[in-house]
Amino acid sequence: MMTSLETVTEQKVITTVALTDALVVPPVSIQYWASKINAATEEELEATFKQWADRVNETTVKEVEAILNKGEVLTAARKALRRYGLWEKLFKQNKHDAAAPVRFSVGTAKMYMAIAKHPFLANRNFSYVLPANWTVLYQMSLIPEMALNQFHAEGFIHPELSLDDVI
Repeated sequence: MMTSLETVTEQKVITTVALTDALVVPPVSIQYWASKINAATEEELEATFKQWADRVNETTVKEVEAILNKGEVLTAARKALRRYGLWEKLFKQNKHDAAAPVRFSVGTAKMYMAIAKHPFLANRNFSYVLPANWTVLYQMSLIPEMALNQFHAEGFIHPELSLDDVI
């Protein structure tokens, strides 16, 4: 598969660089890359890298917010359907009861809901430091809010947190 990166500046288009999936990027200087894509200045290249990094990081924040939204929707569905005994019938293990069942289990739904109700994790101001992995977020939901606030203040919470880091 071939992808390309093209950046438009106010005056000109910086030459498109084709990248293959197998390309291994060596740790080289900004000057090297500037010369490869005919950037007029190193600053233009650094700005290009920053723009792409910002766009990718923005999608990660949206992934965290999507996990929180899923937990909120599940909480609302549970509240609406539970009184009629229909909550569990929404899920894949009860596929004969729902025309289009939710594609995961009740247990997974409860984990999403735990994430959405945790005061620290549900605070959208922290979305940028949270990992976009619902299993990691669920393990974090088991940690008291005060402890997570302390971990955040000390810089221990970041988007690259893994399950091993949390358990």
